[in-house]
Amino acid sequence: MHEKPGLEYMRKIKYTFAVVLCLMTLQSTQTWSGEGNAGYPGEFLRYGVGPRALGTGGAFTALADDASAVYWNPAGLMTVQQTELTSMYSNLFYDTRYTFMGAALPRVIDQNTSVGLGWVNLAMTGFDQRDVHNRNMGSFDVYEQAFMLSVAREYVSTWGIVNYGVNFNLVNQAFPNYTSDQGWGFGTDVGATVKLINPFLLKLPLKYLLPLQFGISLKNIITPRVGFSENQKDEFPFSLRTGLSYRFTFDQWVLNTLYDYESIGTDHGHLNNHYGGFEAVFPWNNKGIVPKLRAGYNTKSQAPSFGAGLAFDATDNVKLNVDMAFALKPTDVLKNDIRLFLTLDFGTRYDDEFFLEQLTAEKEKYLQILARYPNDHVEIAAENLGTTLDSKNATRYFRLIGGLSLANELYTSVRAAVENNRFSKAGESAGMAVQEYELALEKQSVKFTEQDIRRYSECAMISGDYLKSTEQLQRIENPDYKSLYLLGTVYFIQGRHDLAVSHLQQSVDKNPNNLESLKALSLFLQGSVYFDNGEFEKAVVQLNQVTNQFNVQLNRYYSRFTFFNNPELDAVRLSDDAEFLIAQCYEKLGMEKEALNAYYNIQRYYPASNLVDESVEQIEKLLGRITQ
Repeated sequence: MHEKPGLEYMRKIKYTFAVVLCLMTLQSTQTWSGEGNAGYPGEFLRYGVGPRALGTGGAFTALADDASAVYWNPAGLMTVQQTELTSMYSNLFYDTRYTFMGAALPRVIDQNTSVGLGWVNLAMTGFDQRDVHNRNMGSFDVYEQAFMLSVAREYVSTWGIVNYGVNFNLVNQAFPNYTSDQGWGFGTDVGATVKLINPFLLKLPLKYLLPLQFGISLKNIITPRVGFSENQKDEFPFSLRTGLSYRFTFDQWVLNTLYDYESIGTDHGHLNNHYGGFEAVFPWNNKGIVPKLRAGYNTKSQAPSFGAGLAFDATDNVKLNVDMAFALKPTDVLKNDIRLFLTLDFGTRYDDEFFLEQLTAEKEKYLQILARYPNDHVEIAAENLGTTLDSKNATRYFRLIGGLSLANELYTSVRAAVENNRFSKAGESAGMAVQEYELALEKQSVKFTEQDIRRYSECAMISGDYLKSTEQLQRIENPDYKSLYLLGTVYFIQGRHDLAVSHLQQSVDKNPNNLESLKALSLFLQGSVYFDNGEFEKAVVQLNQVTNQFNVQLNRYYSRFTFFNNPELDAVRLSDDAEFLIAQCYEKLGMEKEALNAYYNIQRYYPASNLVDESVEQIEKLLGRITQ
């Protein structure tokens, strides 16, 4: 009867396997405290899987949006767009095979839960098995493998979307003389990804914030332990990975840039590595053929990696991906690493179209669409979020899509600035609003209401573009009293006095009695026009209506900033200005007594007016002329 191989011999076999694994992962290039490192348990789970991750130098924690998420970061399963099956085969050092198979089942349990499955296997075959007398007992294989089950969920909020997941790993090692309890271990990993939308502190414009995503993965939270005996079990080390990804979009072309930082706790201290790379996607003439190129570098292997792939649309809902990853090795001992991948995507597409049609929760629906910026439904999402669902962040949403919504939001800012006498700020915001109104006009699908045109005109007026303001107001076929007032105002500014008086009078005639501010402003402007034209009697008639009937605070809705260039003027009351202009009319008419009385009225009825000092000066001049 043949004797079983001795324990020491089995340990040598296991050590040989570990050395091979060490060479594969290039740990020969790294040391702790000057001592060589011969690898450590679970290293086969750090060798890397997935064409995109390997092509980008191993940086994938923040993106992880394919079936390899079960390996890199289970939270990424929530961003996989279709059911996906993937496989990898690689023939490595000394007939060592490294294999991965994975499946991603996005939103399979419910709309907020995804599941993933994975299998990683590192195997060496064809070992001669001999007893202690060196008699051949046949051959055997040694391998390490892990079965993975991942579950991921998501949390959606106006501040951002958090995906989080957990990995359950069943690890198995096969060496001769291993019993069933010695060759198996269990461990768990956890991970998360974060896409910010309206964070509390980071107020980047959405256009630049939405392409950014953060990721974190903590491996071996529960540590697998595998070995010959309880005292000799190998404990897989804890590791932490953080990463970020940023997506640049150029029409249909996409460039993903990725970075990962890794820290592994070992008996020798912490091993830290950096990974970085990019992935470029170039859709080819909308014919369903999508070439992809990748490149990366990491401090672990200290060598670059490259990748390429082609995606083919087999049918409307089935896509085949063929990929290759290639890594240069820094030593002559190892050959360059080439791996081939085959991936199949099929079934429902969980994209912006899906969320628009399938989700019933309005806010979540539009936040999901927004998070996938850019896409065909971002404008709808931003419009609904900014208008009703999350109005406190309206400006951020509207700045993302521009056009009419942003223009009207900027108009609100213009009004607020004018009301607070911040006229330079008002002019700046008005200029921005005019640009957005113009962009909206270029879109034939955007319909302007009379209110939109009026706001456009006001912004153009405040920004100093009076011609554009006039052109827009003239588009209104049946203008109301507000539009007539604005048109009269812009005519007044342009010195077109006859048209100014005509439109201002029409505004007064159409104006409901309860809108005193607007009526007072119209009458005041008419009086100003008559004053400029030298028709002082008519001016007094109009201005007296202001002082007699509208001695009230003006509604700030229609600020006089549009026709008073001096920001020091009182932007709240109008009657004192009317009284001062009446006094000037009387002076022009040679009616000194009436002029003196009007100037005295300013001191008597408007002691807080900024015209008091000037009225005092005018009184002294008049009295001097009268006494001569």
